[in-house]
Amino acid sequence: MDIFQFLLLTTRQRAEVVSRKEHLFKRVEFTKTILLYQINNFFVEVHLEPNTKKIERLIAFKSTELLEPYLSNVCFADIGHLLN
Repeated sequence: MDIFQFLLLTTRQRAEVVSRKEHLFKRVEFTKTILLYQINNFFVEVHLEPNTKKIERLIAFKSTELLEPYLSNVCFADIGHLLN
């Protein structure tokens, strides 16, 4: 599935696709929880409603610039051995 096929799905179908994956990162922005998933060659942010944890919106993207908020969660010391 590519990003265009994903975007053609209904919100419910997108949520089903994402639910089959394990999230890469979790961050909290104000009171909102945001989960990051990777699906093939694109990413999906899932914004959860603070009280009910229901999906508020799904944002699909390919731009690595949008990954910047997650970089503080990466510990490069843990992957240093992979770079040698």
